[in-house]
Amino acid sequence: MDRNDQRAIEWDCTQLLIRFYSLLDEKNYEALADLFADDGVWVRLGRELVGGPAILAAMSERDDWLTAHLVSNIRIDIIDADTVETTQYVTLYRH
Repeated sequence: MDRNDQRAIEWDCTQLLIRFYSLLDEKNYEALADLFADDGVWVRLGRELVGGPAILAAMSERDDWLTAHLVSNIRIDIIDADTVETTQYVTLYRH
């Protein structure tokens, strides 16, 4: 994989992370769940949520706070053309 391919993957994944947290703050849970494949896993508060229905169920239990997730220090580690691992800092403000 050449560096241009790597940059494209890093860009797409970074934009996906930003979109994820934006949708979460907007409480647009349907669109947030649609970001995940059927077997996609979101580990939230130590609990594995697998696929859209599990994510929507967990979001229905979410308190009605106003939130702002600030995402920084995003690192995308490319494993192969279909797999990445990410690390990021998330600062949560809630009201």
